[in-house]
Amino acid sequence: MTKVGLYAIVTSTTLESNKSHGGYCFLPLHLYEGLSGRLITTIFKAKRCTGTQMLAVLKRLVKRLRHAWPDTLLIFRGDSHFTYPEVMQWIEAQANLSYVTGLTSNAVLKTLAREVVEQAQRAYERDGSKVTRFHSTRYQAGTWSRSRRVVIKVEVSEQGVNTRFVVTDMEQARTRVLYQRIYCARGQAENEIKDHKRYLKSDRTSCHRFEANQLRLFLHSAAYILLDTLRREVFRTTPWACATMETLQLRLLKLGARVQEFTDRIKISLPSSCPVAPVLRRSLTLFACVRLA
Repeated sequence: MTKVGLYAIVTSTTLESNKSHGGYCFLPLHLYEGLSGRLITTIFKAKRCTGTQMLAVLKRLVKRLRHAWPDTLLIFRGDSHFTYPEVMQWIEAQANLSYVTGLTSNAVLKTLAREVVEQAQRAYERDGSKVTRFHSTRYQAGTWSRSRRVVIKVEVSEQGVNTRFVVTDMEQARTRVLYQRIYCARGQAENEIKDHKRYLKSDRTSCHRFEANQLRLFLHSAAYILLDTLRREVFRTTPWACATMETLQLRLLKLGARVQEFTDRIKISLPSSCPVAPVLRRSLTLFACVRLA
C-alpha cells in the first residue's frame, strides 16, 4: 500500500499583535505534502481555527485527495495547534487515514513522563553525554472521548531537560521511529514556509478586505508552485535542484539581458560572462518543447 505523508504546519494560527508598533499580522495556514514537500494550499486566517473549522478543511482536502488516491494511506501531521478532539475522532473513523500531532504539555503528562525523565537524568549523570529516551503511554484529556496513545520524548543534555509529547492513532509504530522519522520530519515545512513567506513576499496582506488578502495569498501560492516546479523539473540535474527561492531569483531570474521580439520568436541575449548561461539555455529549450507539445 502506498503511503503519502500529508501534513499541516503553521508558524501560528492566531492573529498576533505587535504591541511595540500597535499593529497586527495575519499568519495563514500552510498545507504541504509531507514526502515531496509540494504545496497543497494556503488558507488566509484571521484567528486560530476551531476544531470544527479545521475538520471542515480536512474533510474537503481528504475528499479531493481520495479522487486520485482512493486506497492510499494518508497521514495527517501537524503541531499541537491541530490536536482537536473533533479531528482525531473523525480520522479514527476513516479507512487508511491516520494522524500524528504534537501535544501541549500539562501536569498530568509531566507526571506520566516523570519516570522516563529520571532514568534519562541518571544516565546523563553517569555518562556525561546527551541522553534521549522514548516512551509510549496512554492518556485521556478531559475533552477526549477515550484514551489515546501518547509518545514521550525526553532529552537531557548540558542545556537541561527537554520533554515533548506526540499523540497518534498509529498503535503499531515504534516510538523512536514514530517521533523521529514521522513527526519530526514535519520540520522541513519550515523551510518551505520560509520560501513562501519571506522570499515570495506572501506575508504582504495589506489589502483592506479579507477576501482580497486571500486572493493575494493564492497568487503568491501560484508563484510558489511555478518556481517549485521549475526547480524540481527543469533544474533537476543542475546545482539549483535544491536551491531556495531566493537563490533562484537572484542567480537565475534577476539577470541583465537584452530581449528582442521577432514575429516567430523571442531572442534573449545574455552577457558573454554570464555564469549560468548553460543552465538558462537548457531551461529555455525545455520550455520550447513544452510549448510545442
